[in-house]
Amino acid sequence: MRYLLTYVLVTLCNMALAQSEIGLTEIASGFTRPVDIQNAGDERLFIAEQHGEIKIIDTSGVLYTKNVLNITSSVKSINNEQGLLGLSFHPNYVSNGYFFVNYSNTDGDSQVSRFKVSTNPDSADVASEELIITI
Repeated sequence: MRYLLTYVLVTLCNMALAQSEIGLTEIASGFTRPVDIQNAGDERLFIAEQHGEIKIIDTSGVLYTKNVLNITSSVKSINNEQGLLGLSFHPNYVSNGYFFVNYSNTDGDSQVSRFKVSTNPDSADVASEELIITI
């Protein structure tokens, strides 16, 4: 039993040492409290910032100059657990342009809203906000 335990311990140590190393490469910077990163099925990455903005970077890491969405006036983000907290794209986003955001509204309640992309694929129609649920 002692030999079996030693063998298992040595094998586990060797397996741990043989694991591949993971390296990180910065592709973009200049964000303020990013909380989510999503892809809509194309080459863009959407970055949600806690204070209420959603930005886009391309595959080279270039940050687009205009925000996709800016709802800072609707978002309460004074504490670490409040603000724009999540972003998700509808499974048929390519055809319907819908995406969802979860944020703390100005009353401090958690809210999920649906937005629609505008005629510009890099910009949302702020007026298209449809409240899904408030908790």
